[in-house]
Amino acid sequence: MRVGLDVSKLGAPDGLGTFTREALGALTREAGGAHEFLTYDLLGEGGRIDAEQLAAARLLATPGTRPAQDALEAFVATSYCVPRLPAGARLLFVVYDVTFLSLPDCHTTGNRVHCLGGLVDSLVAGADLLAISHDGAHELGAWLGRAPESIPVLPLAPGPDFRRLTPEATVRQLAPLSLEPGSYVLSVGSLEPRKNIAALLHAHAGLPDGLRRAFPLVLAGSQGWRNEALGAELDAAAAQGDVRRLGRVDRETLVALYNGAALFAYPSLAEGYGLPVVEAMACGAPVLTSNVSALPETAGGAAQLVDPRSTISLTAALAELLGSDEKRQRLRTLGIAHAATRSWRNTAHALLARLQPQTRTRS
Repeated sequence: MRVGLDVSKLGAPDGLGTFTREALGALTREAGGAHEFLTYDLLGEGGRIDAEQLAAARLLATPGTRPAQDALEAFVATSYCVPRLPAGARLLFVVYDVTFLSLPDCHTTGNRVHCLGGLVDSLVAGADLLAISHDGAHELGAWLGRAPESIPVLPLAPGPDFRRLTPEATVRQLAPLSLEPGSYVLSVGSLEPRKNIAALLHAHAGLPDGLRRAFPLVLAGSQGWRNEALGAELDAAAAQGDVRRLGRVDRETLVALYNGAALFAYPSLAEGYGLPVVEAMACGAPVLTSNVSALPETAGGAAQLVDPRSTISLTAALAELLGSDEKRQRLRTLGIAHAATRSWRNTAHALLARLQPQTRTRS
């Protein structure tokens, strides 16, 4: 079968970029030559994706010309874009989440329009919709009036780079950041409303002085959007030494940050999956995350869960875990074991199964 792949987000430092690199790369490798894969940059943000870039991402595919002209039999859409396809070609459309509908104030207008437009176009095209968690399938099904079991779920995983480092390597890689292992609370994500960093900042500020000073809050991630008030609060906290803003970091630095964290805190308001949770676990970080959306499913019983809308609960959970080496060690052990059960190879096989005509889901 000749299959088109949307690699628009291949180099993006976000969840869509991770999915594109890891899931589609694993798909092309696990196919074992059963399919021919052609790639397309539907967004055109980074220009044409060439063979060298594909090889660097271990994507065993060839740059295509135009989806409508390349005799495709199926297409995997990964960036909320629907291309023109040859007559009879199947469209598999990945829906990461529908927070552009359920939490519109957490998105920019442009992103809401793009995601909603892509979803509508996929429905018009008769696409097979794929979710990345069972919670996501339930929410998408509720919006569309479909049974959640009619929406297949793709299992996600931490990438192979996310692993435990030796203590010496962790110390060495954190030294340029003036950080020591076990001396900070880490949170990772763009500074945008859905990540709920304001609540985490307020919860951290509510810790007893000794704990707050012993475990400053370290934030890694892009600048984000709709965060003017948050930025001012973070600057004030940074001036007092309670917060470190690292901005976007490379993957090697992120792995070291996970390895060195006394606690990884991810109190997001909603996630289609929440990859940082399992990435942190794979690196041996104890995890505190939200008890809403897909996050309990992603955590798999290996994280402390908390109501992300309750600052009091967040403060109490932070204090409980930072005050107990034993509790953090228990979460660390559970998290390492849970992350080890996740594999992008499984994602690839789930996608391969959807490419078989007899498994197509019709509504």
